[in-house]
Amino acid sequence: MKTTITEAELLQAKAKYGSIGTIEIEKQTYYYRSLTPYELSAIQTLETSLPTKDWAQAIVNIATIFPADPDFELPGSMYTLQDMIMRISVPIMDNGEFNLDEYRAWADEIIKTNAAYALAVAVANQYPAINVLDLLNMPMEKLMQTAALMEKIIGRNLFGGETSSKSDPADALRKAIMDGKKQKK
Repeated sequence: MKTTITEAELLQAKAKYGSIGTIEIEKQTYYYRSLTPYELSAIQTLETSLPTKDWAQAIVNIATIFPADPDFELPGSMYTLQDMIMRISVPIMDNGEFNLDEYRAWADEIIKTNAAYALAVAVANQYPAINVLDLLNMPMEKLMQTAALMEKIIGRNLFGGETSSKSDPADALRKAIMDGKKQKK
């Protein structure tokens, strides 16, 4: 039985799930992630229809990255892991309000230090049909080209400075298509 997670597996999990939590229970280090909003909704729906032990086991099975099949000897161990998973899955509230300051500070830092991430979110905001995760997986040059093309078509500037096109987005798209046809002739 495998007793540790490799660095490559951990990096892969971080890339897929974001932050990874760890806790040592019964001399085993458990790696876990938060539940997605969809998973959390499904789990909350099951809360009233499942016995507490089965509900907690479902949470642990879904969100535990390593070991793949968590097995506990001592009473309470599974609930400790389940509690840790739920703590990172449900936003903490201060006085009935979500405390978003930590996330806003993170966003400020990302805007300053990771232009590709910020640009991907901006492009996805302008084109809701585009999946932001697909944009985040694009090479930087391809992302910049996509953003520049979007600027030309919709007439909004993501890079700052003068707007690249002042016309109606539909007119800009029509013009870009017609210009492309003229160049082919």
